[in-house]
Amino acid sequence: MALTKALREERDSLAQREGDLRWAWGDWAVKVAGPPGESTVNDGSLGTLTAARTEGDSHGDLPMLVPEVSSLLDYRVAAAAIPPKLRKTVRSIEAGKILGRRVKDVRDRHKLIQALTNDNGIVTVTAVRDHFDLRPKNELVTDHLHPRSVQDRADEASRLLHDPKVAQQAVEAALRVPSDAGRAIEKAVEKVKREKAERGAKARQERDEQKALPFPAAMARMIVKIGDWAGDLAYWYAELDTLPPGAQRDQLSKTVRQLEHQAHRWADRLEEIILSELDTDAPIDGTAVEIVDDDR
Repeated sequence: MALTKALREERDSLAQREGDLRWAWGDWAVKVAGPPGESTVNDGSLGTLTAARTEGDSHGDLPMLVPEVSSLLDYRVAAAAIPPKLRKTVRSIEAGKILGRRVKDVRDRHKLIQALTNDNGIVTVTAVRDHFDLRPKNELVTDHLHPRSVQDRADEASRLLHDPKVAQQAVEAALRVPSDAGRAIEKAVEKVKREKAERGAKARQERDEQKALPFPAAMARMIVKIGDWAGDLAYWYAELDTLPPGAQRDQLSKTVRQLEHQAHRWADRLEEIILSELDTDAPIDGTAVEIVDDDR
């Protein structure tokens, strides 16, 4: 079939653009050859797309700018199976292609998409391949020009780290030599520890608030700030080795020393107050103490 002016202009516009345009090319291929599986257009789709790639090409450069027919057929399958409103969930063209070819019924496909959606609201190509047992032997994506996303690799790493031995060896290897990966792991661990500590502190605070007199508002706010400082200091500790020498680093050292001095003053004073409130005549463990008269 001859391309309409609108379809020719859309093709030429896509050919001049940069970036990942596979979904856009898939939508264009659906408009040109129709969705796959329909008897009225399915048989002639290969010839239709072959002709449409270069129809009206006056400069002879379209074969280099328009995807190959085999790719257009794949993109067409994915675009027909995954409507634009679902592409924030199914972001991978490869995942869309597999879903389009493996699940023909629209309702069944949408149910599967819902079931495979992870906590980040995404259906990864790894999850789709695992569902259909289609993982490639070399763990590489078929289209080497579009490697797996960070989310896909993170999902795979998470599965591997479920094995305690693998997790221990992998983390030890990453931390053994200073590197960006090692610092990222240290920061992630500190973040999780901080969040856990914050949850525990919040729970204790809620229990204490039920039975204790309220602090002055200003002091209550200060407690929150101190907790935030402690968490931030722990979180950024791994970055100290990366700081360049100079006046700013020297000033940071002086400021931290001042903070250390004030923290010691606070800790010592609070300890004095708490100890003064204790009944020093009572045994610490609550048991009776026998007083021995050495003159007996």
